[in-house]
Amino acid sequence: MRGLLVIVSALTVLVVAQCPEAFAARLERQVEVGGTIAGTTENSDDAIDSETDRKLGWAKLKHIMPLGGGKALILGLSWEGQFVNYDKFRTTSFQGSVVTENDLPESLHSVDATVGLSWRMGENWTAMLQFVPGIHSDFEDVSSEDVIYTGSALFVRPFGNGNRIGLGISYSDAFGDPSPFPMVLIDWYPAEHWYVEGTLPTSLDAGYRFDEALSLGLEGKLKGYLYRLSEDAPWNDAVLRYREVQVGPYVDYRLFGKMHVRASAGMSVANKFEIHDDENDKKLADGDYDNAGYATATLYYTF
Repeated sequence: MRGLLVIVSALTVLVVAQCPEAFAARLERQVEVGGTIAGTTENSDDAIDSETDRKLGWAKLKHIMPLGGGKALILGLSWEGQFVNYDKFRTTSFQGSVVTENDLPESLHSVDATVGLSWRMGENWTAMLQFVPGIHSDFEDVSSEDVIYTGSALFVRPFGNGNRIGLGISYSDAFGDPSPFPMVLIDWYPAEHWYVEGTLPTSLDAGYRFDEALSLGLEGKLKGYLYRLSEDAPWNDAVLRYREVQVGPYVDYRLFGKMHVRASAGMSVANKFEIHDDENDKKLADGDYDNAGYATATLYYTF
């Protein structure tokens, strides 16, 4: 808990002092805080049998530093935490140890730093490279084993009237296991007020923008991490693969200036809390959870 307070305090200081965040694809300065409440869902695996409900919170910021000549440096810091409540847990044996409810990971955290570079490649193409080292774990006993390295390369060009398309590759634990996968960025405006924006396969928005203050649409988000668990029994440095897909409607409203609030709700599907051994090779518990509802609120400022 003390480590969590330090992280939140540090992020708060950075947000107040710098106030910059940017989605690399759009190179916009932006600061964001938000939270999600996930409904009750059940897992019936023989190793870990329980119902869970979760609360998630996050804070993100990035700073764009122009370097001249069409180049820009991308710097960022983010934290995301999950806080899990267990119900109807059945005490069982795991790796030769008795697992009680007190042994279950109740909080899981990811702290990531971003260093990237964007530059123009001729008249049409823009390239963006990002390196993202981070710590993903239950923060019980943080060590070098908790460090994970991810990154991406993306090449973007305009098409049509204000549209953009991008192709690239990412190495990430977004599917719950660090692996490479292709990325497709799309900013498509097929008619006045209508839009499709996102970076597949991790996010996609489709909606209608009434004006600069109000947008309504449907969202799809893939969320995932690989968390390192405690060194102590019963986990013995095992890893937890987390993944979910959130789908539902959202509303985005400008409060004032460039301060916006976004609210969404829907279903969380393909939920997985799968435990593997310390080498991430052998599956120790399936962790397939049923679908559940979710509700999210996000406050962000872009400049």
